Amino acid sequence: MSDISKKWLCVIGIGEDGWDDLSADARDLLYESEIVLGGERHLK
Repeated sequence: MSDISKKWLCVIGIGEDGWDDLSADARDLLYESEIVLGGERHLK
């Protein structure tokens, strides 16, 4: 896949249940990410 068509950004919403409420796909994306941005309470 060329660099220009490679996915480089995913936005994942985290609800009240936090990590436990994320889908397996969302968790996989987070595990594979080089950089994760979010609020302090979400990143703990």
